[in-house]
Amino acid sequence: MKKFIVWDAEVNYALKYFKQNDDVVIYSQEEFDNEIYNLNNFDNIIILAELAWVGQLLQEYLGFKLATNLRIDYKILSPIILFSLFPRIYFEDLAENKPEQFNILFASGTGFIDIKKMLLIYSVDKLCFNNYFKSIPPLTLDVLGDVNEMLLKLKGFIVDKITHDIKYSLSLHELKIIMQEIKSYLCESQIVRVS
Repeated sequence: MKKFIVWDAEVNYALKYFKQNDDVVIYSQEEFDNEIYNLNNFDNIIILAELAWVGQLLQEYLGFKLATNLRIDYKILSPIILFSLFPRIYFEDLAENKPEQFNILFASGTGFIDIKKMLLIYSVDKLCFNNYFKSIPPLTLDVLGDVNEMLLKLKGFIVDKITHDIKYSLSLHELKIIMQEIKSYLCESQIVRVS
């Protein structure tokens, strides 16, 4: 399995657990931009959440932004696995306030590995750990379209929330009030779908 690894030199110690000879590792935005059109040639794309590239702060979680952009702007079908120094639950909590940045965590074709847990699992069962990379299937174009429209784009996320969650817990009157408030953010087909 050939992996494209988007990493930071500060966390190089973790690469030895999963990097293989034919994998490509990049450490900067410039290198990333140079490889962007070759990414569908890789079996997995590994992205460190806390990239401290030039001009970026760790707490901006550039890795999540890059992963989302790969799906929305470049239509990358390969599985994306986010690595982090923090546990998954931390980012699930962040997704409640910033769904447009962190919802990729919940998308099909996306995996997540906590580096601390990785070190523990690897020390106990190397085969199990290596099989994780094979367990996430690539997306189809239809699934990619659905992920992008209903999970990663804020407008679609709002529509999805209304149609799935809010619709069943509000009275018709309350739903109409909410629709009036958000109508200007939706296109005509989304308004019809929600109604």
